[in-house]
This record gives sequence, C-alpha cells and structure tokens, in this order.
Amino acid sequence: MLKSGARGSVNQIKQLSGMRGLMIKADGNIVDNPIISNFREGLNIFQYFMCTHGSRKGLADTALKTANSGYLTRKLVDVSQDVIIKERNCGSNKGIIIKNIIQDNEIIEKIENRILGRITSKKIFDRKKKNIICRKNIIIDFEIIKKIKKEKIKKIEVRSVLRCKTYNGVCSFCYGYDLSKRRLVSIGTAVGIIAAQSIGEPGTQLTMRTFHTGGIISNVKTKLRSSIFSKTKGIIKFSKNLICILKKKKIIVISKKSSIFIINNNNFILEEYELPLNCNLKVKNNSFIKIGKKLFS
Repeated sequence: MLKSGARGSVNQIKQLSGMRGLMIKADGNIVDNPIISNFREGLNIFQYFMCTHGSRKGLADTALKTANSGYLTRKLVDVSQDVIIKERNCGSNKGIIIKNIIQDNEIIEKIENRILGRITSKKIFDRKKKNIICRKNIIIDFEIIKKIKKEKIKKIEVRSVLRCKTYNGVCSFCYGYDLSKRRLVSIGTAVGIIAAQSIGEPGTQLTMRTFHTGGIISNVKTKLRSSIFSKTKGIIKFSKNLICILKKKKIIVISKKSSIFIINNNNFILEEYELPLNCNLKVKNNSFIKIGKKLFS
C-alpha cells in the first residue's frame, strides 16, 4: 500500500511498526522523553497521555495557521496584482547574473535548473571565448542547457523583471517562459498574481502536514557543522540567559536556548546564532570580530 502511493507515508508506517518518537507541544517545544512503543504493541497510560501533545499541536496548527497562510496569500496578491505582461520586448540591455546556489560549500540548486525558459541579455561564449553557444535575446531551452553543462559555464547573465523598462508592468522577454505552456508568456498574463499564489499555496499545504503525521518530529535533515564562522564584522553580544563553565581551558555552554549576536556601532543586530548545548565558545562578550572569525564549535 505504501509503495503504490495509495495511502500512508513512511512516517505513518514507522509509528505503526517502529516507534512513535519525539512529540511536539502546541507551542513548538519538544517533549524530552520519546515514546518508544508503537501502535501495534500498544501504548501505556503515560505514553498515551504524551501523545495528546502531538494531537493538540495538529489541531491547533490546522485551526490557526491555515488562516495565517491565507492572509499571507491575500497580502502578496494585494502587492503584486498590478504586475501584468504589457508588451513583448522592452529593449532592456541589462540583466541579472545567475549561478549555482551554494550553501555550506554544497550546491543546493544547479545553474541549469535556474535558467530554463529565461532569455539571455548577452552572448554566451564557450570556455575558450571562441565559439558562441547562444546569442543575445534567445530563449534558453534544453538544447542550450546541454551545451552549457558540457562547457561547465559557472554564471550566465539573463533578462529579469527586476531590470525591465516597461511602464506599469513587465515585458515577455524579461519574464521568460510560461512554464505551464512551455513557451514565451503571452501579453496580458497576470504574472504577479501567479507568483503570489505560487508562494501562498505551499504554505497552506505545510500547515496540514502536522495534522497528518500526528505531531511527531520528522525529516530532520539538518547537517550539523563542526564550526560556525561569522559572515559579517561587528561587536559580539551574549544573550542574558547564557551560562558557561570553564572546562580544560575551554568555554562550554551549559544553558539551553541561548544566543550570541553580532551588532554594529548603532546597536543594530546584524546576525544571530543560537548556541547548541555543550558547544565550545570561541569569542568573548563585547569583543570586535572580523569576517570569517570562528564563533563556536
């Protein structure tokens, strides 16, 4: 039944035959004791009571957060309803550079997935700068993407609605493909409302997920890094609830839910980092740090 996709998910099968796991309270905090029994074996009275946290979380999310998601969609539509395709080509020569999205030295989204259906604002050359792969104002299709992958081109400049010159709207060339029809977007298409609905709709789906899984923690794919480095320069400030001890010449954090902040000279918070329990703190309070300084490990 699971393999066919007719009913149920991996998480629901785990709860039936494995263990229920950690539960989430309605306020988002995690209950410390996991439920090690499953539904097949049956739960004792204490475990059954602990399950009510997850059920309450599911009902609270469905009742409250669906309204928040709908309100977000309304606000986005209100802002973007005027963005309509007004003309075919505004004649803009400027664009934006698109490259691989990299986070923590790992490629999250490749360039070839981001450029399909976009229109070039400049000529694209091969790596030796001799042959032209794609001319200016040409739609990037699968054939051109194959050539770009073969040449291992790292960045491409494409037309964008951010650089569009069309008065009171945007043009087809700056927008690119209508992905539902796989051709250039038609004049008169309300692309602003499509964008707003595309962001709002998954938000509603995400609020329903808690209800279906019964409030258990799932899909924790966060890759723990051994060390955290600062991305900006500034002054370090500790949160008031931070408690540390000195152990073998190392400053060890023993408080839960404590943070460190990087602020500028005007006391404006530039960055915030949540400190995990038992981490080794590498900076001092009120000290000035530069970009790339190790904060904790």
